[in-house]
Amino acid sequence: MWNLLGDLWEHGTPDWGVVLREPRAKLHIYGKAEGRPGRKMGHVAVLAEIEEALDIVEAFKKQLGDGEFLHS
Repeated sequence: MWNLLGDLWEHGTPDWGVVLREPRAKLHIYGKAEGRPGRKMGHVAVLAEIEEALDIVEAFKKQLGDGEFLHS
């Protein structure tokens, strides 16, 4: 799971097409009105084997920016 923090909205709404084109990724946006640094705005869950899921999230981060990346 990758937490989407308000920092991603610094330059406007991110291009969610990057995530939506990946069939194993599920995008969850919480509908908050304003993105602020550090504010949790949503998350992306990736359903794949752990190493593959980590690679997918890393690719998202490179294309969209950073966020809080949680894995166990």
